[in-house]
Amino acid sequence: MMDKQLKRLFCFTVILFAALAAMLTWYQFFRAKELWAHPFNPRRASLGKSVLRGGFYDRTGEPLTVYTKDGTGIGRNYLLNSLAHVIGYADPRYGTAGLESAFDSELSGSITAIELENVIAAVTGRSKAGADITLTIDRRIQEVAAATLAGRRGAVIVMDPLNGDILAMVSNPGFDPNNINKDWFWIAKDERQPFLNRATVGFYPPGSTFKPLIAMAAADVWNGTTIDCGGKTTVDGRQISEPRLTAHGEVDLNTAMAVSCNVAFVEWGLQAGWSAIRETCRRFGIGEETPFILPLERSRLPSGKISAVELAETSIGQGRLQMTPLSMALAICGIANEGVIMAPRLVKQVSSRMGLYDANYPAVVWHRAASAGLCRQVTAAMQSVIEWGTGQRAAIPGVTVAGKTGSAENPHGISHAWFVGFAPAEAPRAVVTVIVENAGSGGTVAAPIAKEVLQAALARR
Repeated sequence: MMDKQLKRLFCFTVILFAALAAMLTWYQFFRAKELWAHPFNPRRASLGKSVLRGGFYDRTGEPLTVYTKDGTGIGRNYLLNSLAHVIGYADPRYGTAGLESAFDSELSGSITAIELENVIAAVTGRSKAGADITLTIDRRIQEVAAATLAGRRGAVIVMDPLNGDILAMVSNPGFDPNNINKDWFWIAKDERQPFLNRATVGFYPPGSTFKPLIAMAAADVWNGTTIDCGGKTTVDGRQISEPRLTAHGEVDLNTAMAVSCNVAFVEWGLQAGWSAIRETCRRFGIGEETPFILPLERSRLPSGKISAVELAETSIGQGRLQMTPLSMALAICGIANEGVIMAPRLVKQVSSRMGLYDANYPAVVWHRAASAGLCRQVTAAMQSVIEWGTGQRAAIPGVTVAGKTGSAENPHGISHAWFVGFAPAEAPRAVVTVIVENAGSGGTVAAPIAKEVLQAALARR
């Protein structure tokens, strides 16, 4: 009897060891690369003890990270907290995030060409180092964007519409990547969600900043016609009104855009129809997968068959429509660049110190969204917003600015303040998108932020 039980125990033990060996073999040979690349793998970040982790630089060569020395060895110091969501962090305990994660192999010197360089460095008595990364970010514009947002919840994005370069990207609230180990518990517990990159994964109703897209979709409807705005309109029993029931009278596209006339855009949206609006959104990349190095959510369009009321709400940027600030910025880039939308670019070059590894990231066309003529018509309407409409606080002396304000209704509190725009309107060099959560009027709150940021962007080297 005892022998039988011992045999069973022996067989059971052998099976357990076999299962353990199979599991270890599976992880060692089939999932090793996946586990190594996982952002929470602390061994990746700890490589800096033997290899100097590559640095980050802005588009002009200004350092964004520097090496530091303490009792534990050589580490890194992040110079701009406002870039925490972009560059991320590399921590021995909590792993990597942001570009620190996306380019970990290059930064840590794990690429074959860089490993060869480090063999040469070891022989010649120099320190081992990973590759450096040059971003499209302009440090000065980034600092202005962070200062003007002034700690309020929201996001600011600045782009060059001609090549898709992201010149600044700020998300508030943020965190200090230099103290990630010490502050992790409090950051993770913070109800304001400091780890959330509102610029790329934050969802908001775009409000009236969506009206330029409705104008693109309804070009055959508004061209050469006017709408009589009496201050309100009713769609299947649902009343949609202007603020304070202001009656704008007869409005064409320029006037409707300048005063942000809800009645006109509801009428044009209904006449254009959902198919035309949805197709325009697709051509401008809204709801489409976007090529980007950081995590980026797709904007959300109403799905399935929508009612006339939902169509009316969508026509003024409300209802089930949800957009990320980056998606909004890309759409406005399309209007500014006469219908051509470049893929968003955050990294220009990754290069090792001896030059054996050198990767360049060229500008790439993403969508051809509309004709140049139509974009110029909508741009002219957006200029009216700045010259005498709701966006006058974004006006820059001596510069033509095109833009659109938005005050997006928020079921959870005060409206979100939006502004989108570009300058100079006739030859755009910078597109700006601003959202300030629960701040009320876009013309009052977001437009002045956009003005300062655009001025900084136009003065860039």
